[in-house]
Amino acid sequence: MYATVYNNTASHELRLANLNSQFALSLIVIDIILGFYFVFGVLGNAIVIYIYSFRLRVKLDDKFFILVLAIMDIIVCVTGPSFCIVRNVFPIYMDMDLICKMSWFFTRNMNGASGLLILVIGLQRFLKVCRPFGRQMTKKYKVMALIGTICVTIVIHTPLFIFYGITEVPFKDKGITGRRCGLIHGQSETLDFYGKFYLYFMFASAVLTMIGICSFYVATGKKIYMHIKRIGEMPATHASFDTNSTHDTGVKSDHEPDLSTRRKSSKNINIRDVNRRRSTSASVRSKKTPFSVHRYSIMFLIISLLCVLTYVPALATNLAVDVDSVEFWTEFSDTERQVYLFVFQMYLLNHVVNPIIYTCFDTKFRHKVKEIFC
Repeated sequence: MYATVYNNTASHELRLANLNSQFALSLIVIDIILGFYFVFGVLGNAIVIYIYSFRLRVKLDDKFFILVLAIMDIIVCVTGPSFCIVRNVFPIYMDMDLICKMSWFFTRNMNGASGLLILVIGLQRFLKVCRPFGRQMTKKYKVMALIGTICVTIVIHTPLFIFYGITEVPFKDKGITGRRCGLIHGQSETLDFYGKFYLYFMFASAVLTMIGICSFYVATGKKIYMHIKRIGEMPATHASFDTNSTHDTGVKSDHEPDLSTRRKSSKNINIRDVNRRRSTSASVRSKKTPFSVHRYSIMFLIISLLCVLTYVPALATNLAVDVDSVEFWTEFSDTERQVYLFVFQMYLLNHVVNPIIYTCFDTKFRHKVKEIFC
């Protein structure tokens, strides 16, 4: 009898392994894309950290969130694609329930923390551009916001240990049952109900976060646009001065020069020297454009826009199609599964493209990149 049970179990596992291999081969294109995310995401963000830390003289106020976001992006680009590739290689042949739960918890935490951090950055740019003379985010408040972001994501993702793990995927026509690392199904009606409720809660939280991001950056972008438009309507002589002025526009630049040294007078300085220095200072100001004044705000605005554009399809797909359900693996075609998984994992692209945005919009960063590779 024991021999019969053993043979049946061995036969079941062999047939399951063969079916798993078929699914894994059908997802190889997705694995290649995930490998692209891994390599270019890690390399690009590592370059960002190196250049902004050691090669550029940038105020801490401007580079603090750039460095933190790059570190988070590296972690996401390592853990996210790796976990997705493992799930693609073993789509219905997974074990180790605890490792499955921990992997979901860690990857979702980093994704959530990154999204909330972009919301915090949106608030910081809003205060800097739209409320230049009000209270600003100091280094202390930035660190507190970062810690708060991590704590909030840990709390809201803790239920993952209950609702995610190894779930069965029965193939009744083949007489075998697969094991998938994902949203648990079929253990009890109560667990299924609260699992769906938690999924909707996370979707609502993500939507609210994106609404907050859009609200901050719509206000910030509108203020910058009005500033640039006003300068464009001015004569050239007035426009060159207004680029560095905060009194007329109400918009605080991302790189305010220190005027205190130029305002000091000394009896020992002759008039010709004063005029020469003023002329030099004016020529430096004239070289600044409205775009360069607000380039960090514009960069973060583009980053936030791409965050929304990549996360919305992923969230919508996650809500519309349960990639851990029996139906997804028994009724969908190989092409349909590839399309849905690609869209579901599109959020990873957001963490890869940030270095490209810095290269396009920050000329100093671009020059340093050229120095390294050219």
